[in-house]
Amino acid sequence: SASYSYYPSKIQPAKKETKQSKILSENVKKFLAKKEEEERQKALEEKKKRENLLAMRDSKAQSRINKHLKVCKSANKSVLVDAVNQADTAVTIA
Repeated sequence: SASYSYYPSKIQPAKKETKQSKILSENVKKFLAKKEEEERQKALEEKKKRENLLAMRDSKAQSRINKHLKVCKSANKSVLVDAVNQADTAVTIA
């Protein structure tokens, strides 16, 4: 009988690549520390800038903003309860 070559029907699991090591070199550590410090400084600058802009707002503009928020965000809940018609709904009126 002749010898036949065949492919295995079972699939082998993928071979895991072995990583070198999880120990970072000194230069990489320095770079990461520097990057983290820069990000911290940037966030601090943004916070200072925002606080500065808020402080620069004059009282007139601030009162206008507060009035707008008062009108938009705080509807009088007691009036909303009275506005509900218990007898008729949109279906029965139409």
